[in-house]
Amino acid sequence: MRVALSVESGAADGEMRSLFDWLCEDSAARRHGRPQWEASTPHRPDLMGGVFDVITLALNSAFSAGQLLLAIAQWRAGRRGDGPAVTVTYPDGVTITLSGPAPQNVEELVCRLTTMSRG
Repeated sequence: MRVALSVESGAADGEMRSLFDWLCEDSAARRHGRPQWEASTPHRPDLMGGVFDVITLALNSAFSAGQLLLAIAQWRAGRRGDGPAVTVTYPDGVTITLSGPAPQNVEELVCRLTTMSRG
């Protein structure tokens, strides 16, 4: 299952690139999640090129949602303040946003993911 990551719109330029680079340096994310740049909106012929403002990753048995959340939390911990909010969007449209203090947020997200997986 591929998920999309986006950084809050008010974040400084380069935060998306920083998150992408961080995920590419994380051995599990790089090897099993295969981070890629994608456009959040379809390419329009009247515009030059697309806007690549979404990172996609594969979640599977080798790279779990928990590992992804941990990698994002570690990246956010290295940013100023609490770091910019990061939204994870699932193929079914469900979104989870990491914001605020990292430890509390990751615990909440793991609980939500566990609830979602139980259906």
